[in-house]
Amino acid sequence: MHVDKPTPALLITEIHPDNYDRDDYEFFEIYNNSSISLSIGNRDSSADYHLLFRYPEDSRGDRPFELETITILPKQAHVFWLNTSGQTLEAFNRRYMSQLSSSQVSEVSGNIPAFSNSEARAVVIVDNLSGQEVVQAGYQATDISAGFGVHFALPPAGSTEQTVFLPMSPATPGSVYAEQSLQTGALDTPIPRVVISQYMYDAPAADDGKEFIAIKNAEDKTVDLSGFKIGDALFLGEGEGMAQFPDGTLIQPGQELFLSQSSFIFKAIYGAVPDFEFPWFSTNRLYDDPDVPTMLDANWSTGEIRLANNGDKLLLMDRHDRIVDFVPYLQNITYRGKQYRGVTARADGNGQSIHRISESSDLRTAFRAGPIRRPSKRIPVSPSKSLLITEFMYTPYFDEGTNEYVEIANITGDTIDLSGFYFGNKVEENGVANKAMYNFPEGAVLAPYSAALIARNAQAVKKLYGVTADFEMEATISAVPKLIPNCDWGCGNFQMANGGDAVVLLNRDKELVDAVVFKNALCMGLSSHPGVFAKGHSLERVSAIDTKNPAVDFVEQPHPTPGKLLFGPNGDPSLVPRPSIKEKVLEVNEPKTALVAGPTIIDSATGMPDALPPNIPSILFKAEWRNGNLVASNRGVPLEEALDTVTQKMLPMIEINEHFLVPYVHQLLKTKVDDVFILSRQASIIEAMRTWNNEYRGALRLSGSTLPKKKRDDAIRAIRQCQCFTILVQAEALSAEIIHYFRSRAITIWAYGANSELALHRLAAIGVQGIETPLPEKAVAALQAYQLENSTNQQPLLIAHRGVCSLAPENTMPAIELAAELGIEAVEIDIMMSKDGIPVVIHDYTVDRTTDGSGYVRDLTLAQLKQLTANRTDNSDWVERYKLYPDAKIPTLEEVLVYAKEKELILSIEIKTDGLEKQVADLIRQYEMEPHVYLSGFNPVVMAAIQAHHPAIGAMHILAGLSPQGMTALQFAEKTARHLTKLGMFSMPGDGTMTQALLSYAKHRGIPLVGGTSNSKASIQAKKKRGITMIYSDYPQWSEQMPICVNPIPLYKVVKEGDVLTLAEMGATVHERSGVASTLRGGIRIIGENEGVAYTDGSSLMALKAGETLFHLYHEYEPFNYETEGDPAKLPDKWRMYSNPVRLVVLNKADLSAKHLVEVVQRYRQEMTVIAYASLLSLCQVAFLFEKWRANQLAKRSIEKIETALMKYVAAGHLTVEAFDALQAHIAILQEEWK
Repeated sequence: MHVDKPTPALLITEIHPDNYDRDDYEFFEIYNNSSISLSIGNRDSSADYHLLFRYPEDSRGDRPFELETITILPKQAHVFWLNTSGQTLEAFNRRYMSQLSSSQVSEVSGNIPAFSNSEARAVVIVDNLSGQEVVQAGYQATDISAGFGVHFALPPAGSTEQTVFLPMSPATPGSVYAEQSLQTGALDTPIPRVVISQYMYDAPAADDGKEFIAIKNAEDKTVDLSGFKIGDALFLGEGEGMAQFPDGTLIQPGQELFLSQSSFIFKAIYGAVPDFEFPWFSTNRLYDDPDVPTMLDANWSTGEIRLANNGDKLLLMDRHDRIVDFVPYLQNITYRGKQYRGVTARADGNGQSIHRISESSDLRTAFRAGPIRRPSKRIPVSPSKSLLITEFMYTPYFDEGTNEYVEIANITGDTIDLSGFYFGNKVEENGVANKAMYNFPEGAVLAPYSAALIARNAQAVKKLYGVTADFEMEATISAVPKLIPNCDWGCGNFQMANGGDAVVLLNRDKELVDAVVFKNALCMGLSSHPGVFAKGHSLERVSAIDTKNPAVDFVEQPHPTPGKLLFGPNGDPSLVPRPSIKEKVLEVNEPKTALVAGPTIIDSATGMPDALPPNIPSILFKAEWRNGNLVASNRGVPLEEALDTVTQKMLPMIEINEHFLVPYVHQLLKTKVDDVFILSRQASIIEAMRTWNNEYRGALRLSGSTLPKKKRDDAIRAIRQCQCFTILVQAEALSAEIIHYFRSRAITIWAYGANSELALHRLAAIGVQGIETPLPEKAVAALQAYQLENSTNQQPLLIAHRGVCSLAPENTMPAIELAAELGIEAVEIDIMMSKDGIPVVIHDYTVDRTTDGSGYVRDLTLAQLKQLTANRTDNSDWVERYKLYPDAKIPTLEEVLVYAKEKELILSIEIKTDGLEKQVADLIRQYEMEPHVYLSGFNPVVMAAIQAHHPAIGAMHILAGLSPQGMTALQFAEKTARHLTKLGMFSMPGDGTMTQALLSYAKHRGIPLVGGTSNSKASIQAKKKRGITMIYSDYPQWSEQMPICVNPIPLYKVVKEGDVLTLAEMGATVHERSGVASTLRGGIRIIGENEGVAYTDGSSLMALKAGETLFHLYHEYEPFNYETEGDPAKLPDKWRMYSNPVRLVVLNKADLSAKHLVEVVQRYRQEMTVIAYASLLSLCQVAFLFEKWRANQLAKRSIEKIETALMKYVAAGHLTVEAFDALQAHIAILQEEWK
């Protein structure tokens, strides 16, 4: 409150005790509130006053300050500095952004400790003449925090103790707020509800000049912002920025003010006018915009406002430096004694900003990312009626640095003079060299209704597309005019960013003629095109009507047409691509399970169900010809009727095993469905069906209960020859190791023949990717038994990207050899072609980055390449390690194939260029590496050409990373899967493409999806949680932290009532990457119908009563919970992996008898050959007879004969492992009892 009474002549106006735990800049300030000069000195001096240091809350006595006598002029403040370490006044002024002279600052000394940061302290002014205290100003620990002190107001009437005016307030040495000498108590001016409403911290491409902050008035009245400050500097003297609003700045109720780094750049990027621009000139702001007011430098800090991409803070303060709003983002922080959990919403260069959506104090929920909300004052952009950008290629095949192009067209009937026109991908004019702007040369013209092709490198574009450019940026063809770089605008490289860019065309007066924006780029506030689906596709304009919305004006062109128009008198409308988005897409239902890569389920039961099951994705129809009609023989109905029943409800799988049925089935499917599987025991039938329609997916059914290596490899060759990925294998033939063998070669393995609950549980445990079963409900129950988060049945395969390039030079033999030594199964390499036509292993188009040489690979012979040392890198973390390999050379593909064959490595070969198709195919055939090699690349045409030479080679299409825009996620997944199916290639989608909808869609259709290069443990973990089972990485050695599997345990356990099984008795072990078997750390879970048969506490299992149930063991591990080279992060995520299931049979002791052996043989009749069944049944009946006759020795010998027969028959494949384990378990308990 304000007071009208005599006030003390001197006031202590500020104490600043906490300087980030340093004592050398502590000070207090005294203000002369009188109309005469007053002096302060020592107690025994002639000065008017002296000063005391006080401990207000304990018994320690006051201590006098010692100082030279000083005089304070009326209405002036003086600073008393506890300079404990001999700092200079210049340093003091730098710390507090002040400009004090030596006459305004005095150093105080004496037996004075530093001000405490955790206890109460006070300063007292004493009248030397009367000895009476004039005023005392003290603080509590809660009044201060690091970097912030206390300002004081007048003492209450009748008291000498001054009141706190502003706690936790920034230092203002030498400056006093007017209210401090007029009132007692805290500042009572309310803090207005003005909030930080939006901010852009990471604009696409460079941030220079594009960042902004918006604030909004949440009050219902006008707020005066005069003297308010905003910025990212939290403390005085920091090297960040703080700007101040000019006097007279008002913000109306509900109004939003936009504060820009540069008004000119803001206008160019966002197509609207900001309310203010920040005051600093730099690369962010080269020029002043006279039409937009400039904020003031707040004299708070030494830098400018630049919002950090990895986390920063936004601070809005009133004219008393109180917090009006504080928004840290991507970091948590304690500020002025309060803990803040920062905004977690991200918009990392994707063209979005961060918006406040509520005034919640929880910033994590108060903000989210979204499209930029622009100021209301927009800059109009008119449609062009003269020149248009009509096609552009931003992600060409092969060398993006040379193969990009842009096409422009004259859509008028008059010739247009292009002289001096501007063209480039630099939207803003500021000279920063991250993008480029060019001018057309004098005399450049464009004829009516014609197109002009602009290439960065005319020679490269002519080689790839067979078209000569009309203009180029590099001088590669002398007859092609060269554009002129405009370095005042932007003198960087014209290379359109795959993540998003803008192409602009301006007239000679710098007025916008046309602009196109794609993906995350920003230009004049225009909408953007979502981008192309795949590398090598262009974006092309379909009409002369310009809406200034590229998503409307342009279509994706899978067959680029540089130099050709799709419209106008000289256009060819037949070249317009057809839309490829399906209106209706089947989203299958699937069973709930916590398994991160749980299998799909195919219903193979007989008869048509009365009602389709709600959680079974697929259904099997066996096509046969009966009485002149196609029938689903296993369902007992015509195939057409069966398809009608499941259309848009379940995925049909049609099994065809007779060639003559192929055209009939195709004719039926033409009118019914193309989202279908063709299953056959003959690869030639699948090929024939795909010849009719390459959108049919194929699956090959293998017979037999064993899968030796040759049979596996032949099956891989066969399915790849069909350009398909899925093989169905008899359940008995599968193990975790065999599934991993196929999966690591990008082959999807589904199982059939699982006709018992135990068999279904076993398939789920060993990691099969699909289960065909006549018992689909039991398969669902098996998957639902996995209920705990982070449950896995197969570890992801980490593929050594360019070899183990984090430990040895990339794409060299040492990096590949290291993979073999570390037990890494798969290695990725890149190949180019030498001048003399030899495929060589190197990633870049030049040798500059990775060797001690220079030049294009294509311009150097193999002999010249072999002379280079290939141990260079642009990764600073790897430089010293690479120096350990002074003899590293560029290998040939043949050298790598020879080594990979010897060491049984899997190779992923990325094709980086064309012209080597036959050489690659011939080398793979020569070394018989088809099952162990697959191609990869962005260009499916080149990979298809290699496959044309040798169809048994698999291929992976790397997609460009388009995210689903303009369609639903399910439509996008369908489009992606259909594209891959037609190519006959699996895929590595970009992060934007790898949606959960695509992962689910591909899983049920057997299409392998591979995770892109992941070089942090967190990103690998995230992909693993999504069910991605193949991941490229520079750090494949981290796979040592992920155990392979729980080693198999017997499928059967027979015990007596009251018996207890412990983990130790199970003898379960875990197969580690090192090859050793470690002890299982986990427990026991009952997973079958129990009905009181057994009980488990997790560590042991007690048999309670006679009956049967199922259980399995689990192993818990934390794969990334310790530091590793390349990533020190410790991830606490706990994972579970599981053993095969075990059937527990509990017998009453009185019922123990060899008769159970007879019953087991009869139960497993279908899992034995006739010979094994007859023999074992006879032997078991003999044992039972001897037991009844009390002929114990004879019974024991008959049991031994049964064991011998079991070993013989299981080795010969005459009975399943499950049947073997069941009989062995019963024999074991009988033998124990007979002892």
